[in-house]
Amino acid sequence: MNSHNRTAARSGGFALILVLIVLSTTSLIMLGMYQSLHLQTSESLARQRVAVNRSLSDAAVERAVAMLLKDPNFEGDEKFETPPKSGRISVLSVRPSKSDKDLIEVTSTLYVDSSQTSFTRILSRKDIDRRRKDLHL
Repeated sequence: MNSHNRTAARSGGFALILVLIVLSTTSLIMLGMYQSLHLQTSESLARQRVAVNRSLSDAAVERAVAMLLKDPNFEGDEKFETPPKSGRISVLSVRPSKSDKDLIEVTSTLYVDSSQTSFTRILSRKDIDRRRKDLHL
């Protein structure tokens, strides 16, 4: 009877160790999956922020062109919120290029919390004047 109790105790101990191994392995796999999902989500959000900032920069350039069509002496805005009530403050400067007076530099700087994104585009005065004539302004 003593040998029967030892065999039962050994098989119970073996089953416990087997369960612990399976549980540990499953936990490690789940942790790896969670970290992978978290990394993918973070990268996706970062790509989304970059796309939004590029779109807002393009919108600022289009705004600068519209303002230049309206007033050829437009020199930019101090600050404006892009889009309104978004908390994204943008600074738009429009100035003649230092290297070529027929070109205009449009610089848009977007501030969101503590991050800053700047874009500079070069526009041709001739193209703006051609648009003005096409639109009869």
